[in-house]
Amino acid sequence: MSISKPFAPKLSREVIQRCFERNPHGAGFAFAMDNKVSVVKGFFNPDELIQYYELIPPQATILLHFRKASAGEINVKSCHPFRINKDHVMVHNGTIMDFWDEKSSLSDTQRFVNMYLRPIFKNDKYFWRRRTGKYTIGRIVWPGKCIVLRNNGDYVIFNEELGVWDGDTWFSNDGFLDESYYCNTHYPRQLTLPLEFVESKEEEEAVEIEFTRQQQLAE
Repeated sequence: MSISKPFAPKLSREVIQRCFERNPHGAGFAFAMDNKVSVVKGFFNPDELIQYYELIPPQATILLHFRKASAGEINVKSCHPFRINKDHVMVHNGTIMDFWDEKSSLSDTQRFVNMYLRPIFKNDKYFWRRRTGKYTIGRIVWPGKCIVLRNNGDYVIFNEELGVWDGDTWFSNDGFLDESYYCNTHYPRQLTLPLEFVESKEEEEAVEIEFTRQQQLAE
């Protein structure tokens, strides 16, 4: 589940808890402020996510993502958002079938970023803002949704009409609501795979993740 919050009051703890419970395979967020975009991800506990989320400055533009995995491993690296380059990040909701590979440990979104978005942004960093780029990216991820956020707070929601606006916040589906069509009908996914939770085997890696979170939010 993807969430886009331009400069506006933050989400309540209840909404975040609800989104996490319905999309339990890892969460993360990105925020743009002062011409910099930061990524903090790898949360498998809603209380920890809320703790860091509440530290985001109120003037930032925020992307939140709660993963319900359909491909790839369940671990920190598979959590969204994904960095396209230093100044751009993205989140995605759905399954991009053209980039799914059952033999890969990477999710379809990771492969889409690595094989498509990064090469394009390297040659044309404004492609995503052009009409042709909006159409092309929108068609590739269809019927999913995708958001690209730039370090200056500019963003594009691809296939925006498939999501839900609630005040100043856009949600990729209605899973944030108490009474959710998405949740009650087990929202159909294009692909369902047996998934294995992959724990980090090295304590040093976990320590580095915590340090990175604290440092990013302090900067």
